Amino acid sequence: MKMNRNLRIGAVIFAVLCVVAFIFSNSLQDGEESTEKSDVFVELFRPILDPTGVQEDDDLSYAVRKLAHLTEFACLGALVCLFWRSRRSAVPAPLRGIALRSILTCLPVAAGDELIQCFFERSPSFADVLLDLTGSAFGIVLVLAAGLVREKN
Repeated sequence: MKMNRNLRIGAVIFAVLCVVAFIFSNSLQDGEESTEKSDVFVELFRPILDPTGVQEDDDLSYAVRKLAHLTEFACLGALVCLFWRSRRSAVPAPLRGIALRSILTCLPVAAGDELIQCFFERSPSFADVLLDLTGSAFGIVLVLAAGLVREKN
């Protein structure tokens, strides 16, 4: 049983590291590369994001980039929360303690993500750090809510 638990914790840590690598690899792109990548998704999701065809490409690209921030950090928040929940038996903590540890674990990633952009001709933004933490919080809440539902059943 312990080996199985350790294996799960190891898998979660590996997944967290993969998501952090993905986040930082996106930050290593210059502005033009980042925009080109966003534009691929703009065209893919244009029928959903702009069914009437009235939005400017720049506006849609901006929205896609911000949704990408939310999504990748929601994944990070969820995985980090899974890690802290799995440690719950070793380090007893109430759910708010798990949530706090999780958000504090995501904070340096969000700040580092913006800091990296300083070196690649992109402008870092405090608003993006807040957006990243919002995404993290969303992922954390989902994991904690799912855990509560599971414990009740």
